[in-house]
Amino acid sequence: LNIVLYPEMGLSGAKWLQQNLGMPYYVCGVPPIGFDATAVFAEEISQLLKTDCSKVKEEIEVARAKAWYSISGIYNACGKPDGTIFAVKSFPSQEKGITQFLSDYLGMIADTSDISHTKAEVVFSDANIISELMLRDKEFCGIEIANPTMGYVDVIEKTLLGINGALFLTEQVLNSFMTRII
Repeated sequence: LNIVLYPEMGLSGAKWLQQNLGMPYYVCGVPPIGFDATAVFAEEISQLLKTDCSKVKEEIEVARAKAWYSISGIYNACGKPDGTIFAVKSFPSQEKGITQFLSDYLGMIADTSDISHTKAEVVFSDANIISELMLRDKEFCGIEIANPTMGYVDVIEKTLLGINGALFLTEQVLNSFMTRII
């Protein structure tokens, strides 16, 4: 089973593989970004493969509790991330997944205006977009979610997908409040 996380990048290849080699594929409605989307992803793949995903759901709940402990500490200190305005500039399916997670789980508010006119307090994008906004003297915290980067060297792998991705995004958001007053 080929799994297409981002249709704009992999759907044509998956279709070709099915047509020419008979390999079935699955397309995510929303990539597994965040706890809820990861649970839906696990359930759907589990159903297709006729397997049990109860262990994944247990791990999601453990991670959700771990994240909530940190979120509540920041919330008690400054009332964030609830109500924080954010913007995402990436490819459409990734934007959708990140926006859904930040809105539904962290209570943040998406700024859907053109990125160059954003009033967001936190911007998720690549280094080029973040740098461009900084040059325009916009006040925000930039969180890199794509290449190119500003040169930060990742020794430990980081992902936006799955349980670790949800924890990583939560960590990045919470640390944005620690590094500057929003």
